[in-house]
Amino acid sequence: MSIKKYRLPPREVFERYEPIVRNKLIRGYHRKLTERHRWLVRSLTDYFYCDGDMPDLPAVEIFDCDWTPEQWSTRPYRYFYNPIQGAWYTSYAREGLPPLSEYDYGFTREDSLILRGGEPIFVRFYQYGSMAVSWSPMDEGSPLSVMYKGVYSKSYKNTISQGIFSDCNPIKRSDSNVLIPVIKEITKDKYCNLYKDVSEEIIERFGVPSNAL
Repeated sequence: MSIKKYRLPPREVFERYEPIVRNKLIRGYHRKLTERHRWLVRSLTDYFYCDGDMPDLPAVEIFDCDWTPEQWSTRPYRYFYNPIQGAWYTSYAREGLPPLSEYDYGFTREDSLILRGGEPIFVRFYQYGSMAVSWSPMDEGSPLSVMYKGVYSKSYKNTISQGIFSDCNPIKRSDSNVLIPVIKEITKDKYCNLYKDVSEEIIERFGVPSNAL
C-alpha cells in the first residue's frame, strides 16, 4: 500500500536564511505538519509526515502526532520495528514533557518506559540534579540503578553496591536513607503507578524496611 507523504520544503528553501531564522522556520513548519498529520516517520536517510493507519515499515521511528502530554503514561508516543528481532518497540514519554509539535523532529524526547513485544525492557525516572532510577528488567541480571543526590545504589546479578559514581563498592547491607526519598517520589499519585514495579524491586533488592515508607 502506497503512503502519501508530506515533507518540509527542500533544503534550498532554508539555506538563504541565517541559521537562527532558518531554525525558527523549520520549527514552524514542523509544528504545522504535526498538527495537520497523524504520523511523523523518521529513518537515518529520510523523514516525512503521513495520515491513516500507522505505517508498517521496518527500521524506522514512527511518532504519534496526536499524542498529548496528559497521555504520557497511557499512550506510546513512538514506535520502532526491528526487522532482525521481528519485534516492535514502543516508547512512553517522561511525565511533564510538551507535545511533539514543540520539538524538532522528536530528537529531544525522553522515555520513562520502553516495551519490546509488549514486555517492559527499560524503565527510567529522572529528576534533574537530585534523583534517578534505571532498570532493565529483561536483561540478564536485571541491572537496577538508583541515584539520590550523587549517591548511587546498584544491583546486578544478586550483588549490591553503593557509593558515588566513581567509587561504588560492593556492600552487604544498603543505606536506606538514600533510597527512601526516591521510593516516596516515584510512588506519588502523579506518576499513575507507572513506577510501581520498579519501586517494589528497589524495596526487595536493597532490603528497605517497609515501616520506613
